[in-house]
Amino acid sequence: MSDDEDKPPAPPVRLTSNRGDTTPNLPVDMRPLPKEPDSDERKKKAGKNKTRTKGRETEKPNISYPTNFEHTVHVGFDAVTGEFTGMPEAWAQLLMQSNISKLEQKKNPQAVLDVLNWFDNSSKELH
Repeated sequence: MSDDEDKPPAPPVRLTSNRGDTTPNLPVDMRPLPKEPDSDERKKKAGKNKTRTKGRETEKPNISYPTNFEHTVHVGFDAVTGEFTGMPEAWAQLLMQSNISKLEQKKNPQAVLDVLNWFDNSSKELH
């Protein structure tokens, strides 16, 4: 161990002895103990809405939840029949025009839905 950081801490100073000697040989440090650190809960409450930017604390913006959200499509897959349920008409037409066989659709229904969703979103961005 060459660095001071690698050395173990010094043993505590014993102020009493087992020899029956009542006067300690070492001076007693009468300074007060340091302040107890804040608890984790207190730190979380204090810094909940603040962020640090280059050493300065700034307030986080208050972002609301989405409004007027509408879930318009829910597509399922019936493994018995091998058919998709609840599929939009445009997706059904795309699937019929594709070269994806019924067997491939049955093996990978989620992959088919991912492709149709991607195609639908990319075509909307172009228009």
